[in-house]
Amino acid sequence: MKKHIFALALLAGCQTAPQTAAIEPGAAYTLSESEQAAVKRGVIAMLKDPESARFEGLRASKDSEGVVMVCGYVNARNSFGGYAGNQAFTGVLYNGQFGVGGLANDSAVTNVIRQKCAEGGIVI
Repeated sequence: MKKHIFALALLAGCQTAPQTAAIEPGAAYTLSESEQAAVKRGVIAMLKDPESARFEGLRASKDSEGVVMVCGYVNARNSFGGYAGNQAFTGVLYNGQFGVGGLANDSAVTNVIRQKCAEGGIVI
C-alpha cells in the first residue's frame, strides 16, 4: 500500500516514480455505483466548476493487496467558462474515499498518467 501512495505522490508532483516504487499491475475491477460516486466526488473537489464535470472511461484495477486504482477522464468548464477538454486522472480508492494522484493539465502530464495507469493494469 505504501508503494502505491508513494508512486501517486510522485505522480502528483509531475515526476515519474523510480523503478523501486513501481505500481503492481492489478486485475480488472468493476466499480460499484457508490465507488463511482466516490471517485467523482474526489475529482470534482479539484475542479473550478464542479457542477460542469462530465466523466468518461472510468476504469479500475485491484491488486493483490486489495488496492483499487482508478483512471479515467473528466471534462469540465475552466475559469473562462468553456470546456477544457478531457483531462486524464488517476488515483486510489480506499475505504470509500478516492484520493486523486494526478489530474492532467497538459499533454506531458497526460502521458505520465496514462503510463502510470498502464503500469497498474489500466489502459485509458
